[in-house]
Amino acid sequence: MTQLETNLPATFDQLSSEERKRVQEVKRGRLVHFLCAAFTMRQIPKQYDAINQEDVLLRARPYDLVGAPWEGESVALAHALATTVKKWLLALTADGGGGGVGARDAHREESRALAQRIKAGLLRYAETDLERTAAADPFFLDDH
Repeated sequence: MTQLETNLPATFDQLSSEERKRVQEVKRGRLVHFLCAAFTMRQIPKQYDAINQEDVLLRARPYDLVGAPWEGESVALAHALATTVKKWLLALTADGGGGGVGARDAHREESRALAQRIKAGLLRYAETDLERTAAADPFFLDDH
């Protein structure tokens, strides 16, 4: 673990009261997170190692994003899914060109097949009924 940065920004005194509270809350949250991680690393090293396995973090990110309220921004989810697909080394093929109606239909079918592979992968790695329900009912790409 690296040392946590605890200094306030140089412009802290010029911030409004509301902005100061937000900065302080972010710093407090980071400190609590850091202390919990440090405690876990020292007291329960096997748990710390398990938490830091890449596949655990990789699998958790799409679940977190899919379970969060949608606020009109899906870039983070798209990035998490792309990263998951890349890491899981799914064999993906896609028609990179625009083409005509046939190319769009082929691309649509490839997209639907990819969505089903993602769904199957999420379900395969889901460990609890809650995770299985969150991943599949309703599956967030079924309407695309």
